[in-house]
Amino acid sequence: MIEHNHIRQRIPMKSLVLLAMLLVILFTASVSAQSGEIGLSLRVFYLAAFCFAGYLLFTARSWVIAYLAIALPALALGLLKEAWPEVGFLIFAASLSVAALKAMLFVAVIRFSLYQRGVRKADRIVAGICGYLLLGFFWSDFYAVTMPAFANGFQTVDGLRSLSNSSETLYFSFVTLTTLGYGDISPAHPTLRLLAVFEAICGTLYLAIFISSLVARQGPDHGSS
Repeated sequence: MIEHNHIRQRIPMKSLVLLAMLLVILFTASVSAQSGEIGLSLRVFYLAAFCFAGYLLFTARSWVIAYLAIALPALALGLLKEAWPEVGFLIFAASLSVAALKAMLFVAVIRFSLYQRGVRKADRIVAGICGYLLLGFFWSDFYAVTMPAFANGFQTVDGLRSLSNSSETLYFSFVTLTTLGYGDISPAHPTLRLLAVFEAICGTLYLAIFISSLVARQGPDHGSS
């Protein structure tokens, strides 16, 4: 535990590690939008970066152990999914495990940015930005998990169909989270429409709560050095 705290204290902006990784994922997802799924090496990098970010943001050893207990099966399921991409159960299990990992990391970000004492103001703000991005990633995985249950559940320029890859679900998730509503991909199934409304509400409420928290913390930051 002492060694864990020592490593954390030597990194002044811990949340920047997570933010940089999330921006890399968004960039590579946009680049790979035409080619389909991202490569196996990038999946391994993403999970490794998530694990390291969680290691930095979680303060209690029990949380770190629980986080790794989800991350390792998620990596194994991702490898199996790449080996047998036609197996529906592996696709579902891999997406579900990654969604659970991101949900737990989101909890870590909220605890770090809103409740943890001794955190620099800039680090707190960057962590809050990471939390907003993680919401988009989490909902993207959630759509991927529910996709088999809603065949042809989305209306696109090509007609009614399912979203075929992670780039499309990620794009739809962030367009919905930010309430842009371009309309090039829209939910056609009533349940998917309801989920999209919930995601838009989550994004709006998150910004309102986070900004109000920052306003309440105006003044000298006790965690600054």
